[in-house]
Amino acid sequence: MATAGINAILPQNKVAGAAPVLVGTPTFYFLTDPTTYPGNPQVAVTLQRTGLPIFFARIWRSAAATVTASAKAEAYNPAKSQTTTGNFIPITLKNVKPLLVANQDSGGNPFVDITTGAVLATGGGTATNAYVDTGMTRGNLGSQAGAGLQCLIHDPSNDTIDPASPYPNGPTQIIAGSGPFKGKLVSTSQSIANFPIINSGPTVPLPPSGDVKIIGFLQAFIEDVSPGGSPLSITVRIMNIAGCGNNPGSTFVQAGGTSAIPVRLISQ
Repeated sequence: MATAGINAILPQNKVAGAAPVLVGTPTFYFLTDPTTYPGNPQVAVTLQRTGLPIFFARIWRSAAATVTASAKAEAYNPAKSQTTTGNFIPITLKNVKPLLVANQDSGGNPFVDITTGAVLATGGGTATNAYVDTGMTRGNLGSQAGAGLQCLIHDPSNDTIDPASPYPNGPTQIIAGSGPFKGKLVSTSQSIANFPIINSGPTVPLPPSGDVKIIGFLQAFIEDVSPGGSPLSITVRIMNIAGCGNNPGSTFVQAGGTSAIPVRLISQ
């Protein structure tokens, strides 16, 4: 899937009027060395452009040149990069939706530690096919939120999770429900959204009014939105969890698009 994505994007990044070619296959370090790269997967790619005009260098040779370049990128996953003391590089999230999620999974276990921000193994870290059901009881507000969510995911032509996905032991694979890649695997989706996790759960009831404390973010794939009416109910597939922590560093990484996991170039 990654190789197909690379080959599809090469014609959009031409060098001297022609697209480079992929040399060999990408190296996935989290597959070859999962101990060193357990949570921040890295991938290295080598590209080559042949037949390059050499202009002034013709005084040394007359043949066209071949240039090869390699680069390594990392998907920075904050859920796997922090310590139990909360030390981690924070990220600036995008695509945050104003629907609050209580700090508990379908079994009543907390997602993140409210003191350190560490993602708890007893929470969403090990849950398979975990679902979050939310009820919005105000009819008019629920109808508006439901309509907005259905528009967001392009219902009824919304994207779906490939049933053959290796989730939770591998990346979730998404099948496009519309657009030029309809019916094919895609790497991102409008159905992916980030929701604030608030300090509310079995032992911390939601206050009837006033402020709430955000202690993390839940990245989820919206699978289903109930039709209009009250209460509003949505079903999501949890993809990743990141805690806010209490001791972030002085620098940050900015997430892009719909993902809470930013991809950054780490060497070239």
